[in-house]
Amino acid sequence: MIRVENSTLATALYGDNITVKGTEYTGTPGFWELLVMKEPDRNIYTDNDRAEYAEILKQTSAMKHGNNPASNKPKSSKGYKYKVIIKPIWEDFYGRGLKTSHSEFSGRTDRQVTVAVSQQGCW
Repeated sequence: MIRVENSTLATALYGDNITVKGTEYTGTPGFWELLVMKEPDRNIYTDNDRAEYAEILKQTSAMKHGNNPASNKPKSSKGYKYKVIIKPIWEDFYGRGLKTSHSEFSGRTDRQVTVAVSQQGCW
């Protein structure tokens, strides 16, 4: 068994396929590249592999802070896989960062901005 955050990936009895929360995914070399490698090689995985990997990240809340399905805050990292693969997937599903006007925070301290943003449910 392989653990991905709050779900278990069970290998199927035939080949390299896996099932996550009742959905079976075809275990192609590119799919496994995305699933297990720290720096997946773009020459190995396809757009379809990436789409299936993205679905697993979403199903398991693996991209969300604390792996909490209710969280609106993404997990973040300075690592290659996060910056190149996971962050763009997050943006595909949930959009990019805060969608507010900077003038709204004009004249406020960093602490005041942080409190205002957290009260809006953005963090």
